Amino acid sequence: MSSLIQIVEKDVGEVRGNNIFFNSMSDKNDRGPYKLLKTESKYKNPWIEVIQEDVVFPNGKKGYWGIVDLHSGTTILPIDSDNNVYFTKGYRYANQVELLEGPSGSVEEQEDPLVAAKRELEEEIHLTSNELIFMGETMSYTNLIRNTEHLFLALNVENIDKEDPDGEELSVIKMNFDKALELVRSGNVMDANTALLIYKAKDYLGL
Repeated sequence: MSSLIQIVEKDVGEVRGNNIFFNSMSDKNDRGPYKLLKTESKYKNPWIEVIQEDVVFPNGKKGYWGIVDLHSGTTILPIDSDNNVYFTKGYRYANQVELLEGPSGSVEEQEDPLVAAKRELEEEIHLTSNELIFMGETMSYTNLIRNTEHLFLALNVENIDKEDPDGEELSVIKMNFDKALELVRSGNVMDANTALLIYKAKDYLGL
């Protein structure tokens, strides 16, 4: 593993450790201003778990929250030495639409997000990079979904010959950075993490 990747691994831990929003709970039955009464799993498969938590609300009334617990994930924006961006284009079943996205996937249990990002880059889009730059974390639908997405830039990417073990039907779309930015600004990149990575890359690389 290159020294650059080792530095990025350290940065992930530092950002996590210093982020004031990642506070440990003082009591296992506390959920901020809520009091947890019971947790029950309603549905589970290898990718998600649907949980109901019975709570006491801040006003003293009893109720519940429904939570979709997802694996943590990574989204990567691959950029080559000529500032071309690589997207995947594939059918997203839940929303019944084809989308342009950066390669993405789950972080396995006990897996480092950086290792997962490098794996997804190679498996899903057949590219590799020794310059993966950690660009922060996101959460989506935060009152309903429990998930953290780790964002990375992959710079100076190169092609490799590797099959995708998941067998997803994805096309690889290559375009220059300015065109990718135009697509984000015009609303044609609807995946939020990919769009955010484009803006972050613009600032980070001074493009």
